[in-house]
Amino acid sequence: MKIFKVGFDKAGTASLHQALKQLGYRSMHQYQREEEILKQLILDKRHSDLEQFDAFVDGNWGQHIEVILEHFPDAFLIFTMRDREKWIQSRIINALSNRYFQKPGLTEINTIKWGEMYDQHLQSVRQKLTSHTRYLEINIPNGEGWEKLCPFLNVSAPETPFPRVNTAENHLENILRAKQRKG
Repeated sequence: MKIFKVGFDKAGTASLHQALKQLGYRSMHQYQREEEILKQLILDKRHSDLEQFDAFVDGNWGQHIEVILEHFPDAFLIFTMRDREKWIQSRIINALSNRYFQKPGLTEINTIKWGEMYDQHLQSVRQKLTSHTRYLEINIPNGEGWEKLCPFLNVSAPETPFPRVNTAENHLENILRAKQRKG
């Protein structure tokens, strides 16, 4: 069984990764490695990590649904989503955090472009997958968790709360703590 996140970044992907690990799946959440795996699949080659992991939750898989389904017709596809404006807000906070801590990744802010990306990606994925039997839309930042994920994967829900990690609030708290330490 293979699971691919085909939705947005900044929409609970780190939480989904942790949840899948709690359910016993071997989940990868490393953007650059996943991009390399995707490139190999597009070239019709098998990357060794495809055998080592069950779930891939951090690459641009949503832009290559046809490639996924060609190689894994029984794959489970999960669209991580959140409210459009909150998604843009989370990306702004992430970019500011990356700037502040001089981390690689998203640093440029373009809310108009992001809004267009959101609309286009949501429409594109829904057009391709609404009739796919192994497709789930889940809004983790809005509180959805085990009650949607576990029945979709046909597994029992753990007794533990659904993981909530790498939130916009976490990024803001880290910036504030760092500023306080600097004085």
